[in-house]
Amino acid sequence: MVYSDLLEDPEAREYIFLDEFGVREEEISKRAVVSPVPFQYIFPEDYEERLRRMGISFGYLHPTDPILSRFHGNLVLDRDGKKGIILFLGRGVVEFAERIRILATSPRIEEFLFLGSAGGVQGVRSGDLHIPGAVIPFESVSEVYVDATRHLPLPDEELKKEVLGYAEETGLRVVQGIHTTLPLIYMETREMFEYFAKLGVLSVDMELSAFLRIVRAYRKKGVGVLRISDLPAEGEHFYSEEYERKKKGVRKKALEGLFHIALRFLGMI
Repeated sequence: MVYSDLLEDPEAREYIFLDEFGVREEEISKRAVVSPVPFQYIFPEDYEERLRRMGISFGYLHPTDPILSRFHGNLVLDRDGKKGIILFLGRGVVEFAERIRILATSPRIEEFLFLGSAGGVQGVRSGDLHIPGAVIPFESVSEVYVDATRHLPLPDEELKKEVLGYAEETGLRVVQGIHTTLPLIYMETREMFEYFAKLGVLSVDMELSAFLRIVRAYRKKGVGVLRISDLPAEGEHFYSEEYERKKKGVRKKALEGLFHIALRFLGMI
């Protein structure tokens, strides 16, 4: 049996979900939060203590996959019997697309929230939240899984409106516009950013177009929220010590905002 066929076999799927996510498929709820970055890049440093103060029980699910197992694990939440799950799917469009496709094949999950970070192209500042209304794909990985002419990288409008409301509750600056996805971070050039600006693009990442295409192809609802982490064209990068020194407070508020949105989406608060 070739690997793709394994997703159609209930016994094999049980093994796949434990290997890739550390969870049994029947334990997954209707909604799931997914991210291409580990929790320390989307949530505040003290998120565990915050959960305790809010009366939300939590635990970690540990994938057996040799790469993912090195990280903290996936987060499962419980408040008064209501459960939620937050999954780290791996960085980069190849890893992320493979795992979101596996999740999207599950009949148990109906709605997805993507939380990530992005570089700003124009019209945004570090610490802003961008909820794209459309994504221009400069990656072809998702085309392996879906018909790119039929499944455009667009969010579900109803879900976007809901999540926008949660984002506005944070008090952060929230923008809506065009986003783009590249397959590799070091392929970015200044000329490329100038071209994106002409197209009206506000930000760039490495996963969102694949996420939106794949969940739409499997008739799921999906929306993405991106924290603007840096402004590459202006010379400010997330791995710059000077950038961290100047923007630390902004980053903290943005991570608190993403944390709030995730909990609201999962019905924990």
